[in-house]
Amino acid sequence: MGLGTRRNPCSRGLRAALLVVGLVVGLAGAGCFELPLEEADRGLLVTAEDLGAWGVPIDRGAASVVERRTRYFDGSLAVEYEFDASESSESPLFVTSSVDFEMTEGDARTYFAVLRKSFELTAGWEGMGVNPAPSPYAAGDDSYYAMLDYDGAAVGNLFLARHGKKTFFFVVSGYHIEDPGQFAALVEPRLAYLEGYKP
Repeated sequence: MGLGTRRNPCSRGLRAALLVVGLVVGLAGAGCFELPLEEADRGLLVTAEDLGAWGVPIDRGAASVVERRTRYFDGSLAVEYEFDASESSESPLFVTSSVDFEMTEGDARTYFAVLRKSFELTAGWEGMGVNPAPSPYAAGDDSYYAMLDYDGAAVGNLFLARHGKKTFFFVVSGYHIEDPGQFAALVEPRLAYLEGYKP
């Protein structure tokens, strides 16, 4: 289920949450430098192309795409992907996916908590609801799943999973994944790949 031809206002609330997280992480890491994604990083991330393979309309001409790996001066690393076509009148899709590698498990627990709380607090700024629900795919030491709604309609999904020092994050708005099997098919291969991945 998607937003049809409506613009996707949810992306502004999602961006606000990501900004809060970025500020917190940047301060904690005391600076960073950005590099292009490495080919081995791509197996970690859910992309708009993965949804497109299921027939979800993708307006590539209206989209901005960000792919990067960010190394913080404390040694931690973030691998990130963002597809933003939220202003498209044809398919207002917003997808972001990332994996964060912390130096300690305590730092990873803190990052997981900050990421979760930031979305719960800021996503509603644009009228989007974040509704925690039983996860269709339980994974790792901590996991969190929520359905996103706007004007009473389901418009997206949010998923977090932490395993040791690694935190996986995926959110989509403009398209709601209703089938638990479909959702698991998206995230399970990434989490399996993450287990053996060494940054």
